[in-house]
Amino acid sequence: MTDCNICLQTQNILIQLCPTCKCYCDKECLIKYINHSSFKCMICKKQAQRLKYFFAGKISLQDVGNHACSDFEKPNLNTRILVLDKNHFYNKDNSFKTNISGFLHSEKCAYWTEIDENEIYIDISNFLNLEEKLPSKKMVDYIIVGPTCIMDTSELFTINHGCWLNNPLLDTHEMVKTLNIRNNEMIEDCDVFSLEVDEIFSCYRSITEWGIAKEKGKILLIYFENNNKSKCAEFYTHIRDCLESINKLDERNKELVIYCHPILKNLFSGFIEYKSYLEEIINLKK
Repeated sequence: MTDCNICLQTQNILIQLCPTCKCYCDKECLIKYINHSSFKCMICKKQAQRLKYFFAGKISLQDVGNHACSDFEKPNLNTRILVLDKNHFYNKDNSFKTNISGFLHSEKCAYWTEIDENEIYIDISNFLNLEEKLPSKKMVDYIIVGPTCIMDTSELFTINHGCWLNNPLLDTHEMVKTLNIRNNEMIEDCDVFSLEVDEIFSCYRSITEWGIAKEKGKILLIYFENNNKSKCAEFYTHIRDCLESINKLDERNKELVIYCHPILKNLFSGFIEYKSYLEEIINLKK
């Protein structure tokens, strides 16, 4: 145990904020510190490190409706980048045909307050043009490099109270080659490859991408929607890959990887609890 560089109190868990001057702080101080200083180091004043994440898992959106009608939820904008057709929102002179930011902040869209007009989406034409590098999405304390949700933009305006009446994802079976190329690029660009295994263990492409990320030497994270840990134990080799990749980091960077993750930081107090979760699963493998 050592002292937090902000509150100067001895803490069990410290996170490495700055890679330059080795500023260490506990979770609560780091949250306050980020909110008040635009994520800059208190000592050297340089921009603190933001890890780049690729959030692998099912792209399909959950149908949250009843048997009488369908209501498709919005994608998790904390882990996804939207791909839309710019032509639906702009005239030829680049003036607004429809102000997408205003629309998505409306009551009809249940106030998508995390939307920013300048980083909401990638234009489909840019996505398909393999000569162009895809932009990443900078969040407060991490960066999303992928994956993308390719939306059927014509369905965007069927949203009501935050859900779509029809599935808003574009049918992409004719652009599979481009999708694979783009996903490989995004995986190459990430620091951390995070895999959320869906309820029915059907994220087949993401499991393939896990192997790609492993070969590229990325930090690997895995967690499960399914609460049946005995079934999750079939992923024991992936869990072993995950633990081996994180164990290469020092203790404070292990904490940073969990702290910056928008889902894991709410599920676990830190790396030790996350590690215990994985070890409990792997020990059920028979």
